[in-house]
Amino acid sequence: MAEFRFSPRTNRANDIGWMEWGEAAFSKARQEDRPVLLSVSAVWCHWCHVMDETSYSEPSVIALINSLYVPVRVDNDQRPDINLRYNMGGWPTTAFLTPEGEILAGGTYIPPEEFKRLLQTVSTVFHTRKVDIAAAVLEARQRQLRAQVPPPSGQLGSAIVGEVVDLLVQDFDREHGGFGDAPKFPEIDGLLLLLFYYRLTGEVRYLDMVTQTLRAMANGGVFDQVEGGFFRYSTTADWSVPHYEKMLDDNVWLLSLCLSVYRLTGERWLAETAEKVMGYMASTLYQRETGVLGGSQDADEAYYALSGEGRSGRQAPAVDPVAYTPWNAGAAVAFLDAWHVLGRPQARQIALRALRFLWSKCRDRDQGMYHYFADGQAKVSGLLSDNVAVARAWLAAYEDSGSVAYLRRAQQLAAIMERDFAAPTGGFYDRREDPNAQGQLGRRLMVLEENAAAAEVLDRLSVWTDMSHYKDLAEGALKALSSKYRSHGRLAAAYALAVAQHTYPAVTVKVSRVDTDRGRALYRAGLALRHPNTLVRALAPVEGGGPSPSALVCLGDRCLSPVREPVDLESALNEVAAVAS
Repeated sequence: MAEFRFSPRTNRANDIGWMEWGEAAFSKARQEDRPVLLSVSAVWCHWCHVMDETSYSEPSVIALINSLYVPVRVDNDQRPDINLRYNMGGWPTTAFLTPEGEILAGGTYIPPEEFKRLLQTVSTVFHTRKVDIAAAVLEARQRQLRAQVPPPSGQLGSAIVGEVVDLLVQDFDREHGGFGDAPKFPEIDGLLLLLFYYRLTGEVRYLDMVTQTLRAMANGGVFDQVEGGFFRYSTTADWSVPHYEKMLDDNVWLLSLCLSVYRLTGERWLAETAEKVMGYMASTLYQRETGVLGGSQDADEAYYALSGEGRSGRQAPAVDPVAYTPWNAGAAVAFLDAWHVLGRPQARQIALRALRFLWSKCRDRDQGMYHYFADGQAKVSGLLSDNVAVARAWLAAYEDSGSVAYLRRAQQLAAIMERDFAAPTGGFYDRREDPNAQGQLGRRLMVLEENAAAAEVLDRLSVWTDMSHYKDLAEGALKALSSKYRSHGRLAAAYALAVAQHTYPAVTVKVSRVDTDRGRALYRAGLALRHPNTLVRALAPVEGGGPSPSALVCLGDRCLSPVREPVDLESALNEVAAVAS
């Protein structure tokens, strides 16, 4: 029997006869001629808890749902593919579906009285206007099928990058940092693109926008000044009043961003912020018995309003112990970065232990990665994003050590990406094909951010393996979506960044003897190079490099003599760039 997760506070939501998403639920809906009520919730979501405590606890609502509907409950974090197709504008999502899984109506949080009226109205319409519903569903399907036909692919280049950068600059909040108005999210992809553009152009204003945003967040209410860690977003434009849930995914990316900016500026507060984020993840989310990190910590405004002394003795908000594959893979990348930038060997140990857990417990040898691990088993396979994230993490581990075994693991996942997710005309679908998929899961989607992430991994594989096939796959993914990115506005930043990394020549820095102080210093200096597309990796002992630490700087197949002093790396980079041009 499925175990559904409800608000931790008193509620009666479990009196509703919830079913898991799957054939059994939709078969029951067809047999009993009932619509499906889909609830997409999340353990960290404040308004999801309110919905459980109010609308789903109202006796008359419970009675109406149990008598008129087949209720289906889905956890957003555990089933991002369902959320992608059915989210009605936020969490909780409340969607009314046909027995075939097509959307009739929906919304987010719905108060009890309004919910009662809506439950009755939708049920009446469903039973009395079947012809109209069938026509509307057919029209919606035709629109979706037309949208799935790939448009002609366009050219990739600097124009795409500059266009999205201009949108970011236009929407930048010059007073408070960040983009747009309240509610304000970090929009990390946009900040990463601005950082790339700074390194490309040398214009300090782009770096200033990133630094201003991080400083405002780190000093504001959106950062937990007592226990560390960033909250998910701010309800105000000045970052002062957060929405109080903490997500592993957000903290992973903000940790990486702080480290990237610290490498370039050396501003100590960035390193201190990174240390606090790592401290929060290690003390609160890290599970020492398994070596992986839980997905989130619940929102509790009353708790977080207290000082450190006030929190002492109080029960901290609950942590979701579920280990999500892409978030743990991202944590491994960030912790490896912290090892190199801050010199924290424990960070490297955490990173590699988490990766080994994912590889041994969350992977099928033939089918690739599962999405999460809970209750002693891996669950939900067949999602592109999981395979991309773990391939990216193994590449980071390869760059950290030079271990060819890690590179081969990334290649294994790239082979699965190509076999199971690649579209005939280029690009990757978000799900493996499944003839038994229910509702809109039967329609595979090309997601802009996921294809951008896949292209980044494939481009890095192409550099380290010298195999052009990976570069071709990356180009196909980016071209397949080149006519769609504009509809995303500034939120196409991840795509624009992938285009920039794909089209701008990569400089490689290969460092020997990273087991020594000077070798590690050379590695750190490589990471801090101004060239926007720099890839640094350690040479394994079997690759040679001489008895003393050195760094080999290459642009394409043009390399200089090995550099032995960190201060000489920048001039070596300029020299190899001049030779190549």
